[in-house]
Amino acid sequence: MRSALDRLSRIPAEDLAALRKMWSGDLPEPRPIGRRPVLLVVDMTEAFVRDRYPTGWAATGEPCAAGLAGLLGEARAAGVPVVYTVTEPLPHPAQVGAWLRGRPGPSMFPFDAPGPHHEVVPEVAPVDGDIVMVKPKPSAFFGTQLHAVLNALRADTVVVTGMTTSGCVRATVNDAFMLNFPVVVPLECVADRSQLSHEVELFDMGAKYADVVLTDDLRAALRTPERVPA
Repeated sequence: MRSALDRLSRIPAEDLAALRKMWSGDLPEPRPIGRRPVLLVVDMTEAFVRDRYPTGWAATGEPCAAGLAGLLGEARAAGVPVVYTVTEPLPHPAQVGAWLRGRPGPSMFPFDAPGPHHEVVPEVAPVDGDIVMVKPKPSAFFGTQLHAVLNALRADTVVVTGMTTSGCVRATVNDAFMLNFPVVVPLECVADRSQLSHEVELFDMGAKYADVVLTDDLRAALRTPERVPA
């Protein structure tokens, strides 16, 4: 697989030069994907993908869903486990917590009421055999069984996809890295409302915590028989 960091058009040349200096003159070279990867789909819900919700941004969310749909097909065909995170109503202010800080009146975040905004968009909906878990905070690891699930699956690589790059994706990547999981982030399968934040976060993750790669390269790697568990 190839690094996708040179596809980030908003990153200044001097920042790329500093990264190359840190990595002995080149961009970080992605590691081969492990034999037991797990594909994690973070918050690809109506609330984040569709414009009709305050937190949604279809201009980037829907292309992300389209790219992710192809990756999901490849992963399932290769026998790669798929884990989803979603939100659920958090009716009590103590559950919503710091999300409400400084925001008088109804929360802009879609956590305080039931509804279709909590559902994964149909383009990338879970199928039988996938794992779906509710998360209460940005990281998919916080307050969930994700770490235990990855251990039970004997995961040796975590592929992180979804929304938003600067929020829940970044928080999840950080925690996966701190738990010693090699992390892969496919460029076309993450999205954000802010394109500046999107690229800066990808650049920073790719410099230190994850392999940011082209989705087509990852799909090809998943087709390699020796990388798929028996």
